[in-house]
Amino acid sequence: MTAAVQAPGSAFRSTKKKTVVGSAIAGIGVLALTLGAPLAAQAALSGVISAGDLDVIEVEAAETSANVWDVELVGHDHETGEEFDPADVTYQVTAVDGVGYIGEGEALSAGFSADNADFLAAVDGGAVTFTLESATRSGTLSGTGQVLIDDGVAIGLAFDADTYAPGSQSFALADHTHPDWQFSGTGTYELVFEVDAAPASGVTINGLPDTVTVIVDVI
Repeated sequence: MTAAVQAPGSAFRSTKKKTVVGSAIAGIGVLALTLGAPLAAQAALSGVISAGDLDVIEVEAAETSANVWDVELVGHDHETGEEFDPADVTYQVTAVDGVGYIGEGEALSAGFSADNADFLAAVDGGAVTFTLESATRSGTLSGTGQVLIDDGVAIGLAFDADTYAPGSQSFALADHTHPDWQFSGTGTYELVFEVDAAPASGVTINGLPDTVTVIVDVI
């Protein structure tokens, strides 16, 4: 797994080995590929989120006819069961010793989900691919903006947000996981993820590839 990157003026904490959360959480309404109501039918969560247990990207899929799947990328609040448009929210964390943290033991936990077994059976390779298309930081500090996203299992992304090569890092996911996120300085980080899944033979997937911009404001 990728080693922690060094933050300007301070060291990132060592990432913790995580166990990928499975179907038990999915059963109570997770960031998952679920056969749920469309986003338009859900309550609208918006604004700044600084605490809670959420999925920043949930791959929600429904088989609308035989071997035809419609996919929507949503956010999901585990505490309320509410789904929301990821474009409507900004995640905010307060830096500790110059580093911003999201994850286990923090006020905010943020994950990814792709664990609808029926949909994954219709996907070539049985997993959804998340690719970090771009990463930028527009903060007040000079120098690089480094970010680490790591769950010790499926995800191990470490990159420089100021010079990131588009599409150079990705991970495949067939489950639900909440990684540790670490940000090397204050500022607004915009992380653009492309989500895609290759259809198995005879299957049509509508709605992918698609992108979600995750905005994290480290103050």
